[in-house]
Amino acid sequence: MEKIAVDRSGTVEGLARLLNAYNQVEGLLILACADNGFVPEDVNPLLQALKIPVFGGIFPSIIYGAESLGRGTIVAGFSERPRVQILSNMSQEKDRGYSFDVDLVNDDTKTLFVLVDGLVMDVTDLLDAIFDSFGSELKYLGGGAGSVATMEPSPCLFTNSGLLQNGAVLVALDTPSRVGASHGLRSVSGPHVITKAEGNIVYSLDQNPIYPFFQEQIARLLMPGEDDRFPLISRHFSLGLSRLGEEKVIREPAKIIDRQALAFGTKMVEGELLDIMRASHDDVLAALLETIESINIDLKPNDGLFILFDCICRKWFFADRYDEILGILHKMGLPMIGAQTIGGEISCNGDGYLEYLNRTCVIGCLER
Repeated sequence: MEKIAVDRSGTVEGLARLLNAYNQVEGLLILACADNGFVPEDVNPLLQALKIPVFGGIFPSIIYGAESLGRGTIVAGFSERPRVQILSNMSQEKDRGYSFDVDLVNDDTKTLFVLVDGLVMDVTDLLDAIFDSFGSELKYLGGGAGSVATMEPSPCLFTNSGLLQNGAVLVALDTPSRVGASHGLRSVSGPHVITKAEGNIVYSLDQNPIYPFFQEQIARLLMPGEDDRFPLISRHFSLGLSRLGEEKVIREPAKIIDRQALAFGTKMVEGELLDIMRASHDDVLAALLETIESINIDLKPNDGLFILFDCICRKWFFADRYDEILGILHKMGLPMIGAQTIGGEISCNGDGYLEYLNRTCVIGCLER
């Protein structure tokens, strides 16, 4: 990573200034806020004029050092040339089976970024195909782009062809990295069995309609004075999918159906086990610090860069404390950029499976 710059105005002119300021770099990462209002007719000419690979996304908010910005743009320049593959239509790609460029990943590849349109409801097949093709030798990180203001699909991924909707961008680097993921939620009820599911929709848990069952369970678990209001479901509670020998994977509902069923961002399988998980500020922060320390061993400030893909729900959960949390992480000593994601976070550190996570912070450390 050669250079990181920020434009706090969130304007197209500001983006143009950042892009024009980069000389002698081999690739560019762009992280932008949805409130910038970037649209293809304004941004595409800038992207199409670039002579080097570009990738990135438009997110609910972005991270620059110890700050979370609701408006603005970050551009980071790479000294290594990224290899980029664009999947321009997720549904068509899924129907014909995902395939990947033969020169995307080679024997020198160490890190693969995976950025997706976060309002595509199911990216499980894509991640399965990626993992089947490239295995656990790589470190993976990424997440979903888009806007929470409308929850409607929109062009949200940066490519050399322009802004992309309903797609994904894969970016391979030879740069070594370390990746960790943390949610910090703990089980307070379960395991419960998924007794009816179709695709990404769960209809019943322990033979009970899942939405009222979940609401009844968390009502009895709330502490006196706790505020349970939260986008969609609950401020303090979520669901955790069991993984053999591993930490539970959080599953945050994406939609309530007829006050009975819940739709998720990934496939859900009958017979799998779900726990009800509680979030507390202390637990979530402790898990985050443990993760970031585990991947920051012996690195000095000029040795690397932290890139965070943190669920927007976590920013809502911490509320006014969120920038304080970022400040704690920033004191670890490395430069830090990132984004609050929508839909899910993507992570694999080389010793597990490639997962689409919810309510989780994925931390990548790119070594210099």
